[in-house]
Amino acid sequence: MVCKALGRGRREVVAIKKVEGLFEEVLEERCFTFMDVLREIYILSELEHDNIIALKRFFRPPNENNLYLIYQYAETDLSEAIRSGVLEDTHKSYILYQLLTALKFLHSAGVVHNNIKPNNILINSDSTIKLADFTYARLTGEPRTIEGFSTAERLRGYVPPEVLLGSLFYTREMDIWSLGCLFGEILLGEKVFPGISNWNQLERILEVTGIPSQEDLLSLGSEFAETMVEHMYEPHRRSLKKELSRSPPKAVKLLKRFLVFNPSKRISIDEALVHPYVSQFFDPKDLKTRSPLKIPFDTTKKSLEYGCETFTTLQNSILHSKIFVDWPNTHHSLPLSKQGLVELFLLILERTYHVPKDLSILLIRKTLTLLKF
Repeated sequence: MVCKALGRGRREVVAIKKVEGLFEEVLEERCFTFMDVLREIYILSELEHDNIIALKRFFRPPNENNLYLIYQYAETDLSEAIRSGVLEDTHKSYILYQLLTALKFLHSAGVVHNNIKPNNILINSDSTIKLADFTYARLTGEPRTIEGFSTAERLRGYVPPEVLLGSLFYTREMDIWSLGCLFGEILLGEKVFPGISNWNQLERILEVTGIPSQEDLLSLGSEFAETMVEHMYEPHRRSLKKELSRSPPKAVKLLKRFLVFNPSKRISIDEALVHPYVSQFFDPKDLKTRSPLKIPFDTTKKSLEYGCETFTTLQNSILHSKIFVDWPNTHHSLPLSKQGLVELFLLILERTYHVPKDLSILLIRKTLTLLKF
């Protein structure tokens, strides 16, 4: 649930997202995990870009199991702008250019957004956009877990063919395909691939790309892609050029470069940034990059206890600009005979010498490494 609010201090308008029941055990499966939320918080705390939504604050009220995330506010989202039909050609190319600069920065950090669709692109009346909703963001090359295969359902209409065919890792090219689907929708006014199931989604894609070659199928890194495609009928081909006859020819040419079946043959972000369709906005000063991120906690752990401990450490590290130390993992990796001794040492540092806990843990971890415990 997201609502608009007015901050007390600076009187600025913000958006507040409530993550209900995050700090309690749940019986049924959520569409996201505790670690998804913590990962989003960490990633947004590390990324600062004009076209990426800013996470201003986050907190858990006393005696509540809910988490509140306070974001930068935007007037509407791209799905509303497309539906209203107010976007002119200049708006469309400017929106795409901003998304390209955001993705260049994001991908330089080694992050795949993994959820690019119109309602996750926030937009203001001056056509500035913010890429939002990093709940499902992953690191480049990270294995796609069982939960990751829900992407096909969540991203229906924007999901790349390699996901539908069982690709095992997250890649930047997945975002490029989704951005192409989004760009096509901006031009067309409706989804380019309005599939009603995963199989139908793949059929709709092949109507545009054609049946892939064996080389294309091998490029997906999927064990069963070839077998799946073998059982498909030759699709009735669609012509994007005809469907987009009212759009500028250079826009249609660019769209086709995005929507290529083989991930390695899709247009790169750098190539797209200097394409004639968006080149009027190109400024090298807009192209920010940074070093790759590394998530400092174990995102595969599902226990509520570990999630709560990690949240507290993450909150302290962000609020006080401290180094994040994954204490639960450090502690539990020790032999049982050493855990009590380390706990006592930690208590002495805190109570007697008033050393902050985060710094104490960092000192202990360094000591343990040197002593080869």
